Amino acid sequence: MITKRILLKLIVFYLLSFTSTSVFSQIILLGPQEFNTDFIVHGSTAPVITWFAPDYNTPIDYSSSGGCTGGYAGYSGSWNNYWGNFLRTPQVNCTGLDSVILSFDMSNSYFSSHPLDKVYFNMWIDGAYHDASTNQTIYFDVARNCVHFEVVFVLTPYTNKNVLFYLNTSCGYNDSQVYMVKFDNIEIYTFETTGLKSILNNQVAINVFPIPSNDFTTLLFPNPENKTHTLLIYNTMGQVMQKIENITDSEVRIENRDMQGGLYFFKLQDKNKTVGLGKFIIQ
Repeated sequence: MITKRILLKLIVFYLLSFTSTSVFSQIILLGPQEFNTDFIVHGSTAPVITWFAPDYNTPIDYSSSGGCTGGYAGYSGSWNNYWGNFLRTPQVNCTGLDSVILSFDMSNSYFSSHPLDKVYFNMWIDGAYHDASTNQTIYFDVARNCVHFEVVFVLTPYTNKNVLFYLNTSCGYNDSQVYMVKFDNIEIYTFETTGLKSILNNQVAINVFPIPSNDFTTLLFPNPENKTHTLLIYNTMGQVMQKIENITDSEVRIENRDMQGGLYFFKLQDKNKTVGLGKFIIQ
């Protein structure tokens, strides 16, 4: 049975495989975890190969129904005394990768008197915790039912890329309102270039900074003859988000203010011939 979630992923893969971003392919590193059985380990510690939710306070736990679809991992309760806990993924080998995406569906409660209710995301890498680069914190500012989210983690500064990812939950209150959060269809994936050298006969080296970026992203590439280039920017659905034409310098600046945080791809063209490809992240 093909669910809406799987169908969406097939559409995304088709767009990225057969449109102008054809050299980008999706690599799934973990999941998708649909929580169809109870395999979450509780306790004070757990092996890194397991899904883990510690048993201090009340743990995040498995439920066999109410997910998106089937079961889910989550928590629901009132009089929480400022409750907080986390769900940890098994360790993921991200060796050789510069970024990965944590993808999941989430449902949550909402109360106007609870502006601090939230989830936030980090990873254990190189012996320390480091925050996500996009969607680091999602506040419960609206009631959600199976809303899809993607959180980007930049890995370029780190050496040992065997990574544990954390979905942290927090209720900042202690009253009779029922704080609720559900996670389902958790997946970690990346986009990588495939067959780039065979596709680009005249590939140019493109430097991208800062990583991640906020208001703008700068691309630097060699252009000693001041040729005229065009830059196309795509989101992960393969949609063109920006088109910058008549670039005759060796530097181009992408304005990010009207673009949502996340992962984007770019293609640099010289007279409709692709001469460079890459990706960047908006924080």
